[in-house]
Amino acid sequence: MKLTPSLISFNVTIVVLLITLPLLFTGCWDRREIQFLNVVTGLGFDQIMVGDQPKIRLSILTQQPASLEETKGAGGAGGSSGKAGILGAGRVISFEGETISDALRQSGLRTSRQLFMSHTQVIIIGEELAKKGIAPVVDFATRHKDINLRTLVMVCEGTAFETLQSQPEIEGLTTSEIKGISKFLHRSSMAASANLFNVLYDLMTPGREPAVSYLRTITPLEESSPIKQPDNNTQNRANSVTEGRSEEGGVPPQHKTPVIEGSAIFSGNKMVGLLDPEESQGFLLITNQAGSGVIPVAYAATQKDTSYLFRNVKTQVNPVINYNGITFVVNLKGQGDFRESDTVIELNEENIRKLEELINQEVEYRCLKAVTKIQAIGADALGFGDILYRLNPKVWKDIKDQWDEIFPTVRVQVQADFQIKHTGLVEDIITIN
Repeated sequence: MKLTPSLISFNVTIVVLLITLPLLFTGCWDRREIQFLNVVTGLGFDQIMVGDQPKIRLSILTQQPASLEETKGAGGAGGSSGKAGILGAGRVISFEGETISDALRQSGLRTSRQLFMSHTQVIIIGEELAKKGIAPVVDFATRHKDINLRTLVMVCEGTAFETLQSQPEIEGLTTSEIKGISKFLHRSSMAASANLFNVLYDLMTPGREPAVSYLRTITPLEESSPIKQPDNNTQNRANSVTEGRSEEGGVPPQHKTPVIEGSAIFSGNKMVGLLDPEESQGFLLITNQAGSGVIPVAYAATQKDTSYLFRNVKTQVNPVINYNGITFVVNLKGQGDFRESDTVIELNEENIRKLEELINQEVEYRCLKAVTKIQAIGADALGFGDILYRLNPKVWKDIKDQWDEIFPTVRVQVQADFQIKHTGLVEDIITIN
């Protein structure tokens, strides 16, 4: 029988189908069904004393799969309505061990479901552990196959165990609330933001030091807040225990909510100081990380009565080396909007120039305030050493071993050039009769 070209083509098609069709029916050899998992959304690390021995406490915020009855209702993740009921509410579990991995293995003695860390949003480090060193945390997190390098890293006041137990005001989970707040930090530029990759890079790069967000927990004063003030019975119970409560008046963490307030500065892998929101803004402006933010100035009064919203900031840092030593010249250029004034300002060209001068003075003040604080701390979170290495590697090679002693003594000059491009929807002054 003679094979025609069409018959050969048909036979080839059949063979290809027979080879590829079985691939469509293969299963997933390493599948992990969600109903058998504890989905981890946040990790907390603290150093505690058990007897006279220091140990690591690993706290995890898990979002457990909802039960079959829950999925039939309208409730969704975290108890919010209108979402598919795949995941239920979260809870905090903690484990202790000699090392982080040892503490993690202790989870098998308490939880019946495998921990699934691919959804980890935030790594929170207690302040005491941060001051002793975060190297074990960074080493563990970067080696773990399920923890993403884009996971946020933060330091908290008190313990991470308590911070994870605080309650969100808007989102379904505390970690979702913290991540949401961090996502919009660029709108105020009043706190540093860093993920695991940023921290690892800063730790491994000579002439750089890490800076991360600093978390606190507060008790909301608003009656409309979903986080209620503790009653007397709750307060008494909180005062009778030492574990799981905040230092602030003995208020349990379940009656508090997380806020980001400033930045934590490191020297090597140890936390050595804090920047307040105003200092953090100056720090972010110098390091070219500022998105937008408000600069209040005093135009016609002793107190600040006028607001300027900056954006589109570009920063250039140049080291100048001469017989006087090393000087870093920081040039800032930005544009923004005239946003608010408590005094009557006629927005003519002369007054706009005067406003710009006041704005530039305030920007320079905030930047120099941050420089003074960081130099007093003695940690080059500004990355000046890295800039010197890139622009003048020969000088850096000679002084890199003494940079920790040299950095606090270098001079810094800040030159700001911010312009008012818009005055809002109202161009004329508003006069009240």
